Amino acid sequence: MPVTVAYWSIRGLGAPLRMMVMFAGQPLQAVNYDVTEKPEGGFDRDVWFNAKPPLKAGNPLMNLPYIIDGDVVVAQTNACFSYLGRKLGLWGSTEAEVVDCEQLLCELMDLRNQMVGFAYSPAGPEAAAALLKRVSAEGGILQKFELWLERAVTQRQASGVHLVGNKPTAPDFHLWEMLEQYTACAAFYSLPSPIVAYPRLQAFYIGFAVLPQNQKYFESSLSKLPFNNKMAGYGAVPGGQKWAPGQEYGFDPNGGMFDTAHVLTLLVMIGRWTPSCPHSDCADQPAHASLKSLVQRALQRSMNFPMAEKNMQHNVCAYWSRRVWPRSLQRGGMLLSDGGALHKD
Repeated sequence: MPVTVAYWSIRGLGAPLRMMVMFAGQPLQAVNYDVTEKPEGGFDRDVWFNAKPPLKAGNPLMNLPYIIDGDVVVAQTNACFSYLGRKLGLWGSTEAEVVDCEQLLCELMDLRNQMVGFAYSPAGPEAAAALLKRVSAEGGILQKFELWLERAVTQRQASGVHLVGNKPTAPDFHLWEMLEQYTACAAFYSLPSPIVAYPRLQAFYIGFAVLPQNQKYFESSLSKLPFNNKMAGYGAVPGGQKWAPGQEYGFDPNGGMFDTAHVLTLLVMIGRWTPSCPHSDCADQPAHASLKSLVQRALQRSMNFPMAEKNMQHNVCAYWSRRVWPRSLQRGGMLLSDGGALHKD
């Protein structure tokens, strides 16, 4: 029986929940409520508000996102994360790990709320710079996650690809989505990546994305939705721009049934690597090599199989530029160190 994940026709809070279901190989019924333009101006959200009253009969707390799994109807975002985590085996195995999942999800909501406050304001380069500086500063939220991963790797011998118990859990999916949104925001406004100083977060961001179980999601139309709704000042279309009145959709807003059978293959990770960075002006070879090493060690420990040595000699720079990859990296790359960036073809 498919699991229904319902949300607006954007990534937002729905993306990591959809991603979890597809990662687990569970059939997904994505219900996407699409905001439309009103002829007189403004936006019409009645598609959701008309659907909401009958859904409240199944759960008086009904809101977006929601989960329907047989007779179970779950509302409230973190309750949706914990329900799917338990159902799909993406949750803590011990009481201590459950507590870790719960507190990480709360911290991630703080990180998300800062992005939402920016995105649904007039936005702009100055506001973006202030947001990125705030979350990436010493003592900021991103440093907290960097320190969490550092402790997991150094004290608990974890891979660095997962936040809890060296296995995929619900917080991984929400953290990945938020790193995608923040790095995309930085790229859109030509600002330094907010994780430029955080190698553990960089390794997590790449390493989690290339897990084979995630590839069905990245290949689907769901991964290509805009981050935010049409009234947002940033990210209302997949490129990051505002919505222009009367513009055509550059993405598929529809949901539907998604077949999530997995094809486990090393080719997902290897891509079309080249022996060296083809860009003569690349000043970041040491940074690329260092980050590559982190990712490769993390993948080996997380996936429990060795990567062939011949596939470990190539540069991360070329790897990123030549893979069909998350859109933020395709749009121009993520800064890895001061003054250097990943290159696009």
